[in-house]
Amino acid sequence: MVAVVGTAAMSVASQAPASADADFGCDYPKVCLYFNSEDWAFRKPTATYQNIISNWRKLGSGGRHAYAVFNSRNNDVVQLLHTDGTEDCVAPKGTWFHNQGGASKVVVGVKILDDPICFD
Repeated sequence: MVAVVGTAAMSVASQAPASADADFGCDYPKVCLYFNSEDWAFRKPTATYQNIISNWRKLGSGGRHAYAVFNSRNNDVVQLLHTDGTEDCVAPKGTWFHNQGGASKVVVGVKILDDPICFD
């Protein structure tokens, strides 16, 4: 009986750090998109992706026009496609905001690449 209690306690204890490690509410190994500043402030992703894919994935309503993107992955970059055809790269453990380069950009596509470095 003591072993069962110990096992249950260990199970709960081993799960707690995983949720504590979720940067910006984004569990590893996901790429999280936040629709607006409130979603970002409250750490509530509105869309998540995690599969490496070499083709553009069109975003649904929760990710399209994202305010912010966080890449929780350790060794993979994320490419963002914008309505004007330009692209941005989000490094591992990096963030991107819709207006970080001056003019606001609209995200319409995403792909996760098995590469740790963003290339211009």
